[in-house]
Amino acid sequence: MLRRRKMHLTVGTSELDGFDVGKYPLHHFVPGPGCGGELRNRLPVYIRSAGRDEWVKGCFRHRRNSDIFAVEFVVSGEFAFTRHGRRHLIGPGGIFLGHPDGGESCMEVTSDYAEKRTVIIRGAALEGVTGALNLDEVDLLRPAAPEEFNRWLDRADAFCPNGDPHEASAFTYEFLLYLSKLAGRAGLSAEIQQAQDYLRARLDRPLRLEELCRALALSPASVYRLFARELGTTPIEYHAKLRTERAAEILASGSHSVKEVAAMLGYSSPQYFATEFRKRRGFSPSCRHSD
Repeated sequence: MLRRRKMHLTVGTSELDGFDVGKYPLHHFVPGPGCGGELRNRLPVYIRSAGRDEWVKGCFRHRRNSDIFAVEFVVSGEFAFTRHGRRHLIGPGGIFLGHPDGGESCMEVTSDYAEKRTVIIRGAALEGVTGALNLDEVDLLRPAAPEEFNRWLDRADAFCPNGDPHEASAFTYEFLLYLSKLAGRAGLSAEIQQAQDYLRARLDRPLRLEELCRALALSPASVYRLFARELGTTPIEYHAKLRTERAAEILASGSHSVKEVAAMLGYSSPQYFATEFRKRRGFSPSCRHSD
């Protein structure tokens, strides 16, 4: 029988108390690129570590004063995760999020054995970024396509430990944005989720409303009502917003010029792209590119 013993650990401002059982939990983590040097103090968000961890029944963690954002994807078994008094039972394919909010959270294993994949994120702007993306009150996610989420985790793993720190930081923001989009789909109808997927797959061109209507098998009036009711906007405006968000992501990577991004996303001219970008983002794409 595996022996249960108390544990206590302080990492940064985070304090961990709980119980280990035998050799468990087993952490197979790899540190993120550049996370051990002064560079990390200049990165707004970055991968602190990534990997997988194994747990058995009886393992328990109580975290206080957290300064990390943890993305924990359950591969097998079942975990119970509690934050702000809300307790969630999470099985394979589910994601629970640990927040840098100075509060408390608990995690325990409710199955005989459980495994998860984990990405730990830190950064000087971490709380501001997660707040701006409306992730600060999201505890639980369940992606419709777990295999797609696994590919995101594979990309995070690929940066550790020797990837380029700046590219890894850009990926980290992209990953947080993806999580925000997953969270934003909660409670939406199947029709609007289908519409969102259709539009996200066509960010390299202007929207043709008749093609969207045909894909959804709905009339234009029904499509407009659907978007107004569930997203509070029109399909054309929603698609335009997605395109400028994608443009901002590409520009943030620093690998393409404003002119190249305009062409990649199907804008008729760099000037028109700049006008659309400024209207929705509040600043010109050349300013974003220079950052």
